[in-house]
Amino acid sequence: MPLFDAGKVRAQVRQARAALRWSLATYRQTVLAAFQEVEDNLAAAAILAQEAAVQAKPWRWRGSPQPSRSINTRRRTVSYLDVVTAQSAPIETPS
Repeated sequence: MPLFDAGKVRAQVRQARAALRWSLATYRQTVLAAFQEVEDNLAAAAILAQEAAVQAKPWRWRGSPQPSRSINTRRRTVSYLDVVTAQSAPIETPS
């Protein structure tokens, strides 16, 4: 073993420790990014599930909106006013 190495071994140890710290920081950053991505996707899935549940609810038509729409769409010649009136009629939701 050489008697005088001018701090070469000590510098190599410091370099190895710095490389280890760099690797740990990179690993930690990667893991945190993965958790964030999973959390974002879980939140998006929950929102989509809520929207799907709302859209899956059956709508019941009361009054004239549905019959007038079905009559106006079945006729070949319909005035524009009839179509607009049928489409703008208020839709009542079940109570």
